[in-house]
This record gives sequence, C-alpha cells and structure tokens, in this order.
Amino acid sequence: MDKYPRSEERTGFKTKKKYSPDIDIQTDFVIINGLSEDITERAASWKEKGYIVHLTTGISHGNFNEYLDGKYDGSNHWNEVQTDENGQILMHSIGNPYMVPTIPFTKYITEKLKKAIDSGIFDIHAEEPEFLIKSGYSEAFKCEWEIFYRKPWEDPISSVDAQYKASKLKAILLTRAVHNIGSELKFYAKAKYNKDLRFYISTHSIMNYGSLGIISPESSIMDISATDGCIAQIWTGTSRVPNMYNGEIKERTLLTSFLEYGYMQELARSSGKKMWFMHDPIEDTVSYGWDDYRYNYTRTLIASLYQTEIHDYEVCPWVDRVINGSYPRNTVFEAKPIPPKYKITLLTVMNLLRNMDQKNIEWETPNSPIGVLISDTALYQKNYPRDDSFGKANSDSITHFSGFYGLAIPLLERGIPVLPIPMENITRFANYLKKYKIILMSYEFMKPSNPTSHYLLLEWVKKGGILIYVGDNGDSFHKVEEWWNTGDCNYSSPADHLIEVFGLTSKIKTLKKKSNQTSRILLDCIYNIGKGQFAFFNETPFNCARESDYAHFLRKLVYSTSEKAGNPVKVSKSMILNRGPYKIVAVMDDDNKENVALNGHFADLLTHDYEVETFIVAEPGSIYLLYDLDTITDEIPKLIAVSGRSENTVATETSFSMTVKAPARTECACRIFCPFDAELRVNGKKTEFVRDETNKTLFFRFQSGNAVKIELNKICSKK
Repeated sequence: MDKYPRSEERTGFKTKKKYSPDIDIQTDFVIINGLSEDITERAASWKEKGYIVHLTTGISHGNFNEYLDGKYDGSNHWNEVQTDENGQILMHSIGNPYMVPTIPFTKYITEKLKKAIDSGIFDIHAEEPEFLIKSGYSEAFKCEWEIFYRKPWEDPISSVDAQYKASKLKAILLTRAVHNIGSELKFYAKAKYNKDLRFYISTHSIMNYGSLGIISPESSIMDISATDGCIAQIWTGTSRVPNMYNGEIKERTLLTSFLEYGYMQELARSSGKKMWFMHDPIEDTVSYGWDDYRYNYTRTLIASLYQTEIHDYEVCPWVDRVINGSYPRNTVFEAKPIPPKYKITLLTVMNLLRNMDQKNIEWETPNSPIGVLISDTALYQKNYPRDDSFGKANSDSITHFSGFYGLAIPLLERGIPVLPIPMENITRFANYLKKYKIILMSYEFMKPSNPTSHYLLLEWVKKGGILIYVGDNGDSFHKVEEWWNTGDCNYSSPADHLIEVFGLTSKIKTLKKKSNQTSRILLDCIYNIGKGQFAFFNETPFNCARESDYAHFLRKLVYSTSEKAGNPVKVSKSMILNRGPYKIVAVMDDDNKENVALNGHFADLLTHDYEVETFIVAEPGSIYLLYDLDTITDEIPKLIAVSGRSENTVATETSFSMTVKAPARTECACRIFCPFDAELRVNGKKTEFVRDETNKTLFFRFQSGNAVKIELNKICSKK
C-alpha cells in the first residue's frame, strides 16, 4: 500500500487545527477549514509534514456578520438571508444563517477565498451550496424572482407551479454562484501566481437533500466548467435518515448509503472530474455512543466500497473530534474516549483505502447493471400547497422520498445492486446509458427538464434495453407550467409524452382500463420495442414502498423482462464483491432471515486483531470487510493489514521490511503473510508475535512513533 505517492491524493481528512501528531492519521492531503487569520500558519504546519493542503469553507451558510452588518462594504445585507413564510431567518446553526447567493454575496465569498490563494493554497472546496425549500420569502429572493421570471413574485406555497418555479430558481442561483466563485478564483490564481487552481464542491447526495427538504444543484456540479470535482458528503448522519419499505419507516443505513454513494459515482461518470467519497467514524449528533457510531460507520464504509469506479476518499471530516472526542455527550451516560480497539480499526481502514484501485473486481452473484432514474427536479416538489389533496394523502411518502426508494429498495433487498442514474446525464454525455440493461423510472416524484431524454431512452431500448415505467399520473406537480403542457404541447403529464414517443399511447390507454395492476397478467404490461422492452406499471411508486404486493409485482416485471431478454436477474440473500484481495460482504435483513456461509481463509479487517477465520456464518444484517488470503499465490511475505501508513516496503523470499507511521500515543496492530519461520524486530528490538500456521500469517502489536521500522528475517534451521 506504499506504492502510491501522496501526489495521487487518494485519501484525505478535514480539520480546523494546525498540525498535531495525535491527529496525524497519515493520509495524502489535508483539508483545513475556515478562513481565520492564522490560515497561513495552519497551512504551513501541515505542508512541513508532507501533506498536500486544501481549504474548505461554506458558501451558503456560515458566520457572515461582517457582510451582513455592513463592515465589509458599508451596506447592510440582512435582506439577503433566507427566510421562511413567517419571516423567520433560517439558520444552519447558532449564528450561521443560510444566505441567498446574490451577486454581491458571491463577490464577498470570492474575495475571502482569495486570501487562501495568497497563503499558498491552490485546492479549494466550496462546501454545501444549499437553499432550503421552505425559504423563498426574503427581499433578495423576491428581487431575483422578478429579474428571472420577469413577473411579480409568487408565494412558493401558493401553488405547485409557484413552488416548482421557486425551487428551480434556487438551483439556478446556486449554480450561478458556484460558477462565478470558481471562475474568478481560477483567474486570480493564474493571473497573480501563474498557478492552476483546482475548485471542488462538497455536497450531500440528492437522496439526502430530498429527505431533508434542501435544494442543491446536484447534476449541475459536474456541468460547471469552473469545477474540477466533488466530495460526496455521505456518512451516518445522511444515511440513517429513515425511509419506508413494506410500510415500515426505519433507518436503513446500508441500503440508503449504497444508493447515496451510487448516485455520486454515476454523477461523476463520463465527466472526467474527480470524486472523493466521504466517511465519518462518528457524526454531528453527539448523543450517540461508540457502539452506535461504529455500527453505522462500518455500513457506510461497506456501501461505498461497492461503488467500484471510485477509489478516492475523505476518510474523516473532523479527525480531532474522533481521535480526541468523548461520547455520548449531553446525556445521562458517561462520555468516554474512543475505545482503543475501535481506533485500531479506524486507522486500519483509513490506510487500506489507498489500495482500492484494484484491477480484478467481481461480484459473486453477477447481474447486469440496473438503474433508477433520478433528476434534480425531484428536489423541486417536496413542498405541496396546504390544500393540495395529493400532498395531504401522501405526506409520509413525500417526506421519506418514497417515490425513489419504492423503486430501488425492493431490488436491493434481494441482493440486486441498483444505481441511481442522474437523468440530466442522459443528454449531457453520449451513450451514457450504454452500461445499463434495465432502467426503472417514474414521473410521480420528479419531472424531466426537457423532452430530449425520451428520444434517447427510445434509442437505448431499441438496441436491447429494458425500460420499466411506474406511475399513475396522480402527482399534482404534473400541472406545473413546463414544456409538456405549454406552447404546442398538450400532455397531462410528461409520462404521456414518453408513451407517445414509444408509440404506445393506445395500448397503454387500454391497459389502464383493466383492473388493479397487481392482479393483471404480467405479460399484458410488457411491450416489445425493437430489440428491447418497455413495461408499464400503472401505480404510484409510493405504493412500492408502502405495500409488499406492489414491490413484489415490480420485482416480477424486472425478473420477467430480464428473463425474456436472455439475461435473467439473479437474486441473492447477500451482496458480495471481490475487489482485488478484499471481500466486501453485506447480508440483507428486511426480506431475508437466513444466514450466509462464507468458506475460505480470511482476515477480518474490521476486528482489532484482523482475526483469521476459515468459516464465517454471516447473519442477516451483518457486514464484513475481509482480506481473502487465498488470493496470495506466491511465497513472498505480504502485508495484510496495519493500523498506520506503510512506506518503503521491501519483500524478498527471505525477508520483509517496512516503516509504519501512525498518530502519536497509539497502539498499532499488524498482520503479515509470512511463508517462512522468521524473527521480528520493531525499531531494531526483537519482538514477539502470534503465528497462524494454517494461513502462514503472523500478528503483533507495537507502539506508534514517527516512523516505526518493521523487519522480518527468515530463520535458517541448523543442520
């Protein structure tokens, strides 16, 4: 794992603090937070230790008092904060309001960020461009509305059309802000220092924003010329947000984060831009204990590793609160520091993540990729007018983003990997859908921004794709003033245009007249289009989350169409991916109550001693990150795992050596495959170890240091 130079920036972490040996977790880069006066000093302290230094700051919420109170330019700017219908200022936290991204405000942010460039930082992350859906009442937003729409402002909650227009404008304003800030900073760095600045966005997934009621220009991030990539801010705090399946609302951290990470992977695909996945060993809520943090962290970790096109990670957003924090806080329970065993696990994972760019990747139950279409417009229709009957009847489903989850979770729960597809990418990148065999979609929780995608979907189906549409035209947002019902278009919903493009208008009308769809003959719902198939399920996707019968029928459509295409979907009680020597395992638990047996020779990397096992009984809901010892084919020592950064590794048929760096005052663990009898020395001192003869590995512990020298030498038997 030491063959990758820091310049590749495979792993990084975030901190507000200057260098300290106790938080030096030995990644490639560090992201320092905030633009305080000591920014140059903080940056220099990390650079001296070999780190590539980035900077991050919020561009939508933060302490902007100097701007708001007029100290910055002499003008009061409190009319630019986001407010709700009651005129209340919307806060991210105490003293940190959400801002409307006006031109003056983005100029203010840009000027502040120039200080980072002046301090020698040329990697900048604009964090969380966000607009709350319940906002839209400040004077600044009303002004932006009248400029953009060229008509008087409308109360966003007064109609679905006003809500849709308000949300659409919010996304446009955020996109403008990101473009303006990034473009000006790049020019400043080039003109003044002849340096190429890299400008990134840190953002949550569209699923999390959809559940929380936040607008963000998700798909536009990769389309803005000034952006170089993104950090996918996904962690326990986003992934434990409850969702609905089989009518039960509960946390599904593994499945939710699988879809969140999957969306961010697909967002970056074909863009040529960088994507890091973020993990967090704890979360912003401080009232949980270490067992809870560990349970959820490991599930987000496993979910991220299933997305094989991404191999770069922000391994910890706030490393000091993990290494030096005590939890739970603000409860009756005693706050305790990080358990030493958990610390070993974290340091192990944080360093092995540099080794995830593997050539040999294989699912043990292979399936052709299945996608679920998702659009930025799904964020536009989270608030329904108070008197809207559809909104009232489906409030729980709308709150929990069940339109999307109703299409995805029924398949995930059967061990079938599902990837959310950013719908905007269909028209953005040529042949973007080529890797998919089956796609599910609905316009009951989102809308297409233009009709072009329908023609590209038809072309994809004619070549052999399978498109399954789920919807009953019940959503009130079908009535918004958009392309499908303005000008020469006269469709009751965008689905009607899709069906017309596919030449199925009369057949679908006949189908809708029949009885409840789940009792119909399955083949009545499936139509041949060229070499492919189109299936129509005349129900709201909310029902696929609310009731098992609808989820079952949806799966039957997937199974039947895939079998007819000669490539049947394979169902499994688990998802098991081999990523080089690493075996990533998750056993389903909503629909599955059976154990899964794992046979082989494994080192369990989520245990503090990398326990070696030959038979694992994986229970429902369990997850594993294993090193498959059977992938070792030669007789040369090999590092299996170590809770630190390994460097200068040299392995021969008779010896092994490396240096290990880890945070100060840390007990480290190490397991090495060693095919011969050996003597172990740590910093020159002979050290005891435990040997597993069956698998030819040895395990030992040692105390961290600046650079600990590990040496193994073969013991020659005396004749």
